[in-house]
Amino acid sequence: MSKSVSSKQIEQFTKQKITSLIVQAKSNTGVLAELRRGIGKKPGELPQLWGYFLESMPENFYGDKEPSRAEWAIYGVNIICSSSAGEKSGDRRDVPGRANFWKSRS
Repeated sequence: MSKSVSSKQIEQFTKQKITSLIVQAKSNTGVLAELRRGIGKKPGELPQLWGYFLESMPENFYGDKEPSRAEWAIYGVNIICSSSAGEKSGDRRDVPGRANFWKSRS
């Protein structure tokens, strides 16, 4: 990131993205399935997901050569929410890649 990004800015942007994804998913359940493909992947690794996260993202949120902390936060929260939204059971521990995703961030 070339400029400083506050956690409040990331939180606000992430809330906007989640709200947008909820609206999209209500009319097209395929959105959730597509987003779940991002579990265990790095931001930017799956070009078909770029529009869900990068559209209208402030320029100062972007990393230089690797995903920034802001990109990871936005991507991670949205992927987790999309995987949780598509589940029927209360047990979410069985989502493939979830443990590895968070382990790789620590």
